[in-house]
Amino acid sequence: MGNISERQADIYVFCLLDHQDQKTVDPMNLSQWRFFVITVDVLNQHCPGQKSISLTKLLSLNPFEVSYEQISDCINRMA
Repeated sequence: MGNISERQADIYVFCLLDHQDQKTVDPMNLSQWRFFVITVDVLNQHCPGQKSISLTKLLSLNPFEVSYEQISDCINRMA
């Protein structure tokens, strides 16, 4: 038997600290982050076996981009 890698969740949330000014960057400030929500089905179809993904590739998969406050509602709608 070979090693078969499976993703463990149905929905994934990717997070990007996207604040550009190093003088004011604050990782605790959630408004400086971007959040992307995507289903495992999309990841499995377009990125089978991958353990990482570039931002360019992720964006090409049309994830939902949401604020921190919207993550839960987005996941509930997708589930």
